[in-house]
Amino acid sequence: MSRGKKSHQTLREFLLTSSAVPDSIVAMAKLPFSPTDFDYNFNLVGNALDQGGLTVNYFTGETPESGVAVSLLGAEVRVPATWPLSELQFALSFYLCVTLPEGIDIREKLRSGYYLGMWVSDGFLYFDVTEIVPTVEEALKLGRERKQLAVYDISKGEEVKC
Repeated sequence: MSRGKKSHQTLREFLLTSSAVPDSIVAMAKLPFSPTDFDYNFNLVGNALDQGGLTVNYFTGETPESGVAVSLLGAEVRVPATWPLSELQFALSFYLCVTLPEGIDIREKLRSGYYLGMWVSDGFLYFDVTEIVPTVEEALKLGRERKQLAVYDISKGEEVKC
């Protein structure tokens, strides 16, 4: 995976120039971010790319050892995994600061017990807000309701199709 070669528009350039991006999100793209968040996000994104994904409590750094991960409906965002690591880091920082069109306030959800999920698939890095439930059956029920393609069994380290 080439992360250093710049042959594409950066996320910041896209956000500031795309007519498809709402004005409120363009304004968010102009906000500065704390260097501490950038360092932390840099490590999270690097780990997600190296491992193919991760699920983490963003505020404590803890990762669940059991249960089944299922995404919230409307909380999923994807960016090209081929972007340089610094752009992917910015994308995560930006994702964490927005309220999505579906009304999901990312940081509020993460503060209330949900996890940050990231995974790589088909050339994209996905970010989402993840709920951990105890059983595959419960996760599959929620996954179908939330129009997910799959859930992730953390104990077994495998995806289960909905």
